[in-house]
Amino acid sequence: MRTSASAEPARIPFDGRLTVDRAVELRKAFENALRRSPLIEVDLRGVTEIDVTFVQLMLEAQHELKAAGGDLTLCPDYPEAVGKVLRDAGLCEHAGLCLGSGKPCAWTGGGQ
Repeated sequence: MRTSASAEPARIPFDGRLTVDRAVELRKAFENALRRSPLIEVDLRGVTEIDVTFVQLMLEAQHELKAAGGDLTLCPDYPEAVGKVLRDAGLCEHAGLCLGSGKPCAWTGGGQ
């Protein structure tokens, strides 16, 4: 894996339902991105639904990236319903997921 200082982010454009019935496909998308770059941008603009399966896969990828000196961020302009699920799950407060609000979070070196 390249160092994050020299790497271009690998963008993963997701769409539709990110639920358990797509778990294998979602895992492969994260695995492919992890091989391409220590920086991943997750694009959820085309997403209509997420469940705990997607959240778990995203947090697993974030954990692997952090261990390797990388980072995972969300592209802005995702649907409000998606943001609500992530906020309701406490991801910004407890996992440091930055929801594109411009506020600092643990993933970007800040706090809530």
